[in-house]
Parts: sequence; structure tokens; C-alpha cells
Amino acid sequence: MTAFESAPALPAENVTAEERLGALVAELSAKLADAISKLDEANETITRLKNEILLLKHWRFGRRSEKTGAEATGSLFEGMGLEALEEIARVSEDAAPQEAIPDTKKKGHGRRALPGDLPVERVVVEPKPEEKVCAPCGTEKISIGEEIRRELDYTPGTIFVREYARPIYACPQECESQVVVAPPPPAPIEKGLPGPGLLARVVVDKYADHLPLARQVARFERDGLSISRQTLCDWCAGAADLLTTFNELLRREVLLSKVIHTDDTPVTWLESKKNIPRTGYLWAYRGDRHHPYVFYEFSPNHQRTWPANVLAGWKGHLQADAYKGYDALYADGDIIEVACWAHARRKFKNAEPSDGKRTSPILRRIGALYAIEKSIREEAAGKGLDFSAPGEKGDQAEALRKDRRMKESVPALETLKRELDALMQLARPKSPLGEAVAYALGNWKALTVYAGDGALAIDNNAGERDIRPITVGRKNYLFYGSERGGDTAATLYGVLNSAKRHAAKTWEYMRDLFRRLPTMKVNELPSLLPDRWVKDPDNAD
Repeated sequence: MTAFESAPALPAENVTAEERLGALVAELSAKLADAISKLDEANETITRLKNEILLLKHWRFGRRSEKTGAEATGSLFEGMGLEALEEIARVSEDAAPQEAIPDTKKKGHGRRALPGDLPVERVVVEPKPEEKVCAPCGTEKISIGEEIRRELDYTPGTIFVREYARPIYACPQECESQVVVAPPPPAPIEKGLPGPGLLARVVVDKYADHLPLARQVARFERDGLSISRQTLCDWCAGAADLLTTFNELLRREVLLSKVIHTDDTPVTWLESKKNIPRTGYLWAYRGDRHHPYVFYEFSPNHQRTWPANVLAGWKGHLQADAYKGYDALYADGDIIEVACWAHARRKFKNAEPSDGKRTSPILRRIGALYAIEKSIREEAAGKGLDFSAPGEKGDQAEALRKDRRMKESVPALETLKRELDALMQLARPKSPLGEAVAYALGNWKALTVYAGDGALAIDNNAGERDIRPITVGRKNYLFYGSERGGDTAATLYGVLNSAKRHAAKTWEYMRDLFRRLPTMKVNELPSLLPDRWVKDPDNAD
């Protein structure tokens, strides 16, 4: 069949040669356009796969650090013009500290001194008796000093039984109803076996040190104590039940913040009836410097209703990633979105293996923004200011940061925006660089809002740090046995990581909570908040 024979049929009496030729051209043009479209699609797929291979090779064999300074740029200036180099140099000079703060601390050498509060077991090693007698004259030698060698040693932790004896008293005359006995002291878990110290050890070992319960069982057996994994699981659930009201206090305190950092991470839990693995999530909500606590919530899925329920009625700045489930929260303007430059930078970092010449200048620009933040922190430290302090020092630190950002960060962001707009016209939309540019420009308002408020951070790294203990723990214990197990983990992670935020000794803190909570009234609970607990001199030991 010829090309003309395959052309669309036209009424014979009305067909001319020109019309038949035009129909053929139209059909071939359509086929050509379709072929070109498929070729473009195939090229996009090939490019995407090549980029993924480059990225995987980079992850496998390249640097893992996301640093953007001179120590991590490599061939940063390759392919850049003189004008671009001069502009980067100017931004770097603007970002430098106004006054260099000398580093007076010198790195120590050799072995570090041992802590002075450790108990010391003194062992005196005497010479042989005959060596203590002077050979020439036979006189007994006297001590003129001593040589000391110190070593660190360990003995297994002591598990002991605390016995509460309650004497029973009765009238010797056998009067009725005169028998008396003191009420039993409250226990952390009603009718449970563990005391406050042992319960704190189990909880801290699993949720702070990421030691699964099965390994704890083996360790207890080495100490001569037989406790089943299910019993330890019940103890953790009982500990979370005891902390329910206290955890709600943490939640209320966090929601009083003007700035909240949030992040989430997937966890596996088992559906109780059939033990089918499901994917749930733990959400972290981090309060600001005036309410310095962390609250967690477990959800059996990733629906947007979970953060919406937690943040219902709250007003302030929410620093988070670009999860679409948060978008509804920003609709009425009560919650202001604050995006994360670490996320944006990571996307450009992932694009670097496939398009380093065009990606490196953008990474350098973002690095300049972080250099400004570092300079601000150094200036604040030199003036004795503290960004985490709830009082005047914190206020002054935030005012300093806002002023420096308006002078230095805002111009740097404007330059970066122009470069991203230009790059958007050059990068292929589905390439890693194109996707990175689209992400940055699509979230530009949320990425730049930090520059106008000293209370905001440049990224959501604080929220990600609250998630990191969970990601480490799930590698060890793999899954939660039920939805209740997820709720238990959320409660215990919240209390423990709030304590870590204030450098509280976690075991001592948890033991004190388990010891005191059974007898405390609700209005007394604020005294046990970790920032207040560490300042109480009675808790110093």
C-alpha cells in the first residue's frame, strides 16, 4: 500500500490532487508530532534514570556531608564567569562576622581527666616484706610518697528487693474494730512489681538508648533475674499510663508557643487481630524558647487530619517540611508557613552529580545564607546572649538576629531569587535540577519568611533532631506490637526528649517522676517540668 493509498478517504467526485496531498501532509504531521512526543518522553525517562544512577553512585561512593563551605565545594567555581565569582565574593564578605572572636580554648591532648564525683576504690599494693627492710643497716623503711595508676572499671548494676513492712496493731483487750495497719505506699504501676528505679531503667534503656525488650530480657537473665518480654512490655504501657496527664501538660505547654517545629517519620505497627504490619507515623511538635518541651503523637496512617486535630485553634508560625497535608492549616492565615532551607539545599545537593556546573553556584548562595546565621550566633555569643533563654537575653538575641538578617540575608535572598528565575528557564522540568528549582520557587514565600523574624530558624533541623531518636530506635525494635504500643512510644519519647532538651539526667528524672506522680495533684505537675526540675537544688544529686 502506498502512502497515498493510506490517506483518509474523500468523496471521489470532490477530491483534487491538492486536497489528497494536504490530507496526507496533515496525517504525517500528526504522526510525526506523536513520534516526537514519544521520543521526548523516552529521553526524559533516560535522563531521569541516568540521574538516579548518578545519585545512587554518589550516595554509595561520594561524600555524605551536605556542607556547602569551602571545605566541601570541590570544583565549586568550575564553569563560572568572573562576574559571578565577584558577586559570590561580595556576598561572602557581607556574611562574614564584623569582628572576629578569638578562640581562646585550646584543644587538649592526651587522656581526659576522670570525673571527680565517681566513687574510688583504693587498692594499696605493698612491696614484699623483705623489700621493706633496708639491706645495708636492717632498718625498716618508711613511706615517703606513692605512685598512683588509675583505671576505670565496672560491676553489674545492683538489683535489689525493697520490702515494705506494715505492722498490724490491735487492742490487747480484744476490743472489736481496733485493728489498725498503715495503707500501702503507692506504686508506679498498681499491683505491679517494678519500683521507680527499675521501671525508669527499662523505659530509658528502650526509648532513650534504643535497647529492645528482648535484649533487656537477656541482660536481666545475666543478672540472675527472669522477666519475660511481655512483662516488660506491660511495664512500659503502665509507665505511659502513669504519665498520661503529665504528657497532656507537655502538649498544652507546646501549644502555647508562638513558633512550633514539627516533623514526622514512618513506623511499623502490627494490627492486633491478625498481626498484619501497617505503616503508622510518629509526629513531633517542638515548642519555642518560652515553652521548651517536645510533644509526640502516634497515628496509624498519614492523613492530614492528625496535625489538623493537634493544631486546631492554634495561631503562630509552623516550621515544617512541604508536606501537602499541612496546606489546609495555612488557608485562613492563622498559621504561617515557615519552610526549611535544609530541605531545599538537599534537593540541590541531590542534583549536583548530574549538573554540577549549574548547581554549585546555587549551593554556594545557600551556603552564604548559612554563613550569615553562623556569624549571627558568634556575635550573640560574644555579647553573652542566648537564643534559647526565655528572658531578656533571648529577646536581645532575637532582635540582633532580625537586624542582621534584614541587612544581609534579605539582599542575598533577592540575588538568589533572580538566579533561580533565570535557571528555571534553562533546566529541564523533570531533571533533578529542574525539580530542585521548582521546589525552591514554589515555596519561596515560606522559605524567606524567616528573614523578617528573629524568633524563626533558617531550617527545621530542630524538628528533625526530635525525630532522629525514633529512626534510630526503630532499626532495633523494628515495630510496635499494636496501636497502643505506638501511643506508649509517643508518650515516653515526649517525656524523655523534653528532659534531654534541658540536659536532665534521664534515669534520675524518670525515676523521680515514677516515684512522685502517684501521689501528686494535677496542679502540682508543673513543678516536674524538666526545665524546672533541673533547677531544683533538691534534684542536684
